[in-house]
Amino acid sequence: MNIELRRDPSRDGWTRGQLRIDGDVVCWTCEDVIRDGPRVAHETAIPPGRYAVVITRSRRFGRVLPELLRVDQFSGVRLHPGNTQHDTSGCVLLGLDADARGVWRSRAAVERVQARIAAALARGERVWMTVVNPGGSADGMVRLVPPETPATPATPEAATTPAAVPGAVVGVDP
Repeated sequence: MNIELRRDPSRDGWTRGQLRIDGDVVCWTCEDVIRDGPRVAHETAIPPGRYAVVITRSRRFGRVLPELLRVDQFSGVRLHPGNTQHDTSGCVLLGLDADARGVWRSRAAVERVQARIAAALARGERVWMTVVNPGGSADGMVRLVPPETPATPATPEAATTPAAVPGAVVGVDP
């Protein structure tokens, strides 16, 4: 499974993006600010790149959630519910709706994305997430065309929780 996060330029202290799974837009994202320089703890979005995704138990959230592995200068990077940059600390928040303040209907977005990831892992597929900065690369270019409105994600055929999907990768974050 291939997940792609296409970011818009950071504005007003946060970064909006679109999450696509195998080419289909499934939801909006909210992250901290994209920075070219050194990481500022709790205020910097993860660097662009390609990351393996697993489902592990988060001590912070007390539940299983998707986790991005081997993110340079970050640990415990999750896809999780939240609405604004104040709800993230380097993680990626998901929402079915977005406005100038953040993302909304976040829990529903996380459940849908997590179910698709869990189903792919249960089929023995590797799950990868590619994070793309504005302009389509890591070069910091600003995209001039606004994002399309995401389509309403299809209802996953798989179970809605990773625990219900045999073979899902489940562990505990540090």
